[in-house]
Amino acid sequence: MVRLSVVKVFGVVPASGSSIQGIRRVESGMKWVHYVGIDGVLEVSPEDAAKSVIEIARNEGIFVGLSSGAVYAAYRKLLEEGKLEDGDYILILPDMGFKYVEQLLKYISG
Repeated sequence: MVRLSVVKVFGVVPASGSSIQGIRRVESGMKWVHYVGIDGVLEVSPEDAAKSVIEIARNEGIFVGLSSGAVYAAYRKLLEEGKLEDGDYILILPDMGFKYVEQLLKYISG
């Protein structure tokens, strides 16, 4: 039996009323969003993005930035809500964390 691949694309935006450096909300007028099929847009708080940056650094040894932390937080949200099927997943982590050190300090403990 041949299994057809299904590609789904999800966008990530800062939670309403908040901001995450490097990403914007869809309604801010991003032109590209009208040219692609998006299966969903997930909101992520700055706190969840920062906690994800720390989790990735501690578990994988990769120091990603807040945009990347937001992507990972959105992926975890989909996973925890049972909205992901078996298969392979690609997360695009677009930045590194060195420019966010001062912002991340308030989330680092112990």
